[in-house]
Amino acid sequence: SRAVEGVDEGSGRYTVKLREGGALALKLANLLQMAEVRLVGLAASMAEHEGATGTIFERNAEAEMYGVELASGQSLPVGYANVRLADGAHGIVDGLQGAAQYNGLVARVLEFEESSGRYLALLDGGKQLRLRPQNLRL
Repeated sequence: SRAVEGVDEGSGRYTVKLREGGALALKLANLLQMAEVRLVGLAASMAEHEGATGTIFERNAEAEMYGVELASGQSLPVGYANVRLADGAHGIVDGLQGAAQYNGLVARVLEFEESSGRYLALLDGGKQLRLRPQNLRL
C-alpha cells in the first residue's frame, strides 16, 4: 500500500511513500483517496447493492463515476452522487458555479445532511459549505 507522508506547502505537492521504497511528490489532482463509501440511490439494475459498502479504487472525472470494489470482490461503476463519504473524509470541491472561488479547495466532511441531500463540509480557515455529492470528489 501507499501512504501520504506529508505536503510541501510551497509546491502544493504531496509526498507519497511507496511500498517498494522511495517516494513520489504528487499534485493533489493526481491522488485518489481509496475511501470506504456507502452506495445509495442506485438504478434499478443495481438495486441489490443499495446500502452496501465498498472501497473506491478508480475515478473517471469525465463520466463523474467511481469504481467501487465491494467486500465480495465485485467491482461496480458508481456515479459521484451515488456514494456517501464517511464523516471525516477529505475531498476536493468541484463544479460550483455560484461560488466558483471554492473549486479546487480541500474540504473535510463534517456530516451528510439527509434533509438537504448535501454534505456539510469544512474548508481550511473555518469556512463551512453545504455541497451536493457531485460537488465533492475524491
